[in-house]
Amino acid sequence: MVTIGRKGSRSQLLTDEQDLRSRLMEVHWLNRGGGALVHAPGQLAVYPIVPLDRLGLGLADYRAALERAVIGACSELKVAATGGREAPGVFCRTGQLAWIASAVRNWVTHQGLFLNVAPAMHLLRLVASTPGGAPPTSLAAQRTRPVSMHAAREHLIRHLAEQLGYDRWHLYTGHPLLERTRRMVHAPA
Repeated sequence: MVTIGRKGSRSQLLTDEQDLRSRLMEVHWLNRGGGALVHAPGQLAVYPIVPLDRLGLGLADYRAALERAVIGACSELKVAATGGREAPGVFCRTGQLAWIASAVRNWVTHQGLFLNVAPAMHLLRLVASTPGGAPPTSLAAQRTRPVSMHAAREHLIRHLAEQLGYDRWHLYTGHPLLERTRRMVHAPA
């Protein structure tokens, strides 16, 4: 699926709609920040619902908290990352790892952030990169080995709760698609 936020336009699509339909990818226009994003398997989407006014956070503070949470999770996974200066998101040496695409109504957030754990990179290149021109990348590409979606999710949620000042939180893993899986990876000796 491709979503296009308030700052996006059709010109960000680097392919035509017929090609997207042939890939069974729909285009949706959303009332969130940011431009065009591709959503694909291997990408971690987090939609925090946070009362900014109760936490005493402004929009810039919230964006910074999301970026710091992703940077903290990346650090635990041994990937050096920094927050975006020109565009909201998290960047590493070879490109953009995470996008911040939030929306706020009545000082309550919805939508959120998207972290590339191990998506099919060719799909992410169907839309134009960020205004700074950083290409999309992923945690798996940075580490040059598989990254567990479960581990990335646990690290990110823990850092997000810490950044937003929550000391009590629960990571729900009861959904059948969120179960831990074990894959055998054979590496040459």
